[in-house]
Amino acid sequence: MPRISDLHECPTCFGRLLPLSVCESCNTVAVREGLAEVDIALACEDCGATNPTYFACSACNSRFPFREIVKTGDSPCPLCRSPVPPGAEACANCGALVGIAGVARRARGRVKRRIRGDILEGDIAEIALVLGVGERRAEALCRAGYNRVWKLLRATEGELARIPGVGLRTAIQLKNALESPDAGGGRTNDEELSEEYECPLCGTVTSSFAMTCHDCGAAFGQEEQGGDVQVEARGDEEKSLLAFYDVRLLESPGDSTLHYARAVLLLATGRAADALTETVS
Repeated sequence: MPRISDLHECPTCFGRLLPLSVCESCNTVAVREGLAEVDIALACEDCGATNPTYFACSACNSRFPFREIVKTGDSPCPLCRSPVPPGAEACANCGALVGIAGVARRARGRVKRRIRGDILEGDIAEIALVLGVGERRAEALCRAGYNRVWKLLRATEGELARIPGVGLRTAIQLKNALESPDAGGGRTNDEELSEEYECPLCGTVTSSFAMTCHDCGAAFGQEEQGGDVQVEARGDEEKSLLAFYDVRLLESPGDSTLHYARAVLLLATGRAADALTETVS
């Protein structure tokens, strides 16, 4: 990210340029004088919404878009090394999210992974709503392991019929309900693979496809993603997770929680020297 002290003078009057946050959600306009560095997007101090960065001149009050002041060429994607043009939200070759898309995702906060075997009240309510069944039947499905729509979609009528309290007739009705357009769409694989999560026990940053926390050893469930995502990422989990951290650090190179998580992964995979360098940098 460019440092404020390295910015050129105002193109109009040669005054000092300052980062400007213009929130499209709550209409707050604020000069962010306290920032040492600035990215293509800024989070609003009032409501937390992420918006494109502008610059304002302290002398003539002229306003300039980020790309008009910060001139950069294409940067390589950290996953596939394909060129990513300025302002792009994702790599056109591999689909990795970069730039403002990643900044906006981080502003929403990280979702906690769940420990394997955990059943939450929200799971029961979601299954009951999607399938149009009562909470008792939804709870039976969740306790049998079918606490996500993608799991129900992969199940056969026979497998569902064997769950106590379901039976064949109800299983057929459930499968028919899942074929309804209102059964829920979900996110794309690229969105699932790039989402940041955290371990509910120790808080270490992780991904939706990691099977365990490399810091505290917690075993995660598989509730957050569908089967296609598991197959795509878990073929080489450690390599995929390292690439995941590399992309996240491209978006936020100063995020100490990401550096720590990457160092933990390197240490767990026998790369102690690299892990030490990561924690120091």
